[in-house]
Amino acid sequence: MKKLLLIAFCFATLFALQSSTLASDGKKIVLVIESYHKEFYWDAGYRRGITNVIGDQAIVKFFEMDTKRLPKATYPDRAALAISEIERVQPDIVMLGDDNALNFVGSEVTKKGIPTVFLGINGNPRDYFGGKLPKGITGVLERPALKRFLEFIHISQRDWKELLILFDASNTSKLYKEESFFFQGKSRADYLGFGVEVFFSNSLEELKDKIDAAQSTHDALFLGGLNSVTDGAGRHVDFTEITHWIHENSQIPLFGFWRGTVGPEKTIGGYVADGQFIGEQAARLVVRILNGESPDDITVERTNDARLVLSRSSLKHWNIEIPNDLTRGAEFVD
Repeated sequence: MKKLLLIAFCFATLFALQSSTLASDGKKIVLVIESYHKEFYWDAGYRRGITNVIGDQAIVKFFEMDTKRLPKATYPDRAALAISEIERVQPDIVMLGDDNALNFVGSEVTKKGIPTVFLGINGNPRDYFGGKLPKGITGVLERPALKRFLEFIHISQRDWKELLILFDASNTSKLYKEESFFFQGKSRADYLGFGVEVFFSNSLEELKDKIDAAQSTHDALFLGGLNSVTDGAGRHVDFTEITHWIHENSQIPLFGFWRGTVGPEKTIGGYVADGQFIGEQAARLVVRILNGESPDDITVERTNDARLVLSRSSLKHWNIEIPNDLTRGAEFVD
């Protein structure tokens, strides 16, 4: 009897595997290599955007490099695992989410001749390939609307003079300082009469000290990427813990550049980038490739979304008023 049950189990397992194979027959595979992790608000947004657009046109799989929470010394190993996943899955198209994936995995993918679409790239993508994009790759650049954001602040808060932008010391954050279209290597820039200072640290204690000092020197804080911060014990500190601390301890308001940072006990918001929208934009390029276009015939795009997203509770918390004509059409998250 046991032998018969074992045979029956084997046949059932084989049938299930064959059914699974048949269900995927004729469908191409898109593998998304994420620089970060699926719980991170940015990745969660673009995952949703990618799957919404691609739908049942292809099978979408994901691999997380997890480089926001893991130390930099592990990045080469994570890249090797990502490349092993590509070899295992044998995708028809690879998507590379954010700069670390493009930097550490991009060359190996394009050498394999796999059509590639990147998204969320803050730097110059050519820099990751020795100055020239190879064949078979296209994608979407992420360009936060910093100037538009500052113009909004300038109109709505005319008495403010000094602004402080807080970043971790991750590879991505440093691009905002070094690239010519951001701060051109400087720690301070002047725009519309504002003095805009940028501060970089992975230390929770240093960030807290800087925020405390800013209470008497600055008019507002801006949340840049604070996703690689650790405390004195080396524990990774989630950005929500940091924003909660700022909410409780800062008398000057906190604005944000990404939609996932807006809300109660987070930031007021502003003109934000949205992971879901950039995921949808990149996925539309993937669909074009699935329909027969070559990546070489698809121009690299810039993110085309910069929406005004605000939190009523955070506006109230910091007693910030914005004229109604400036918030017309804005999205309020609460």
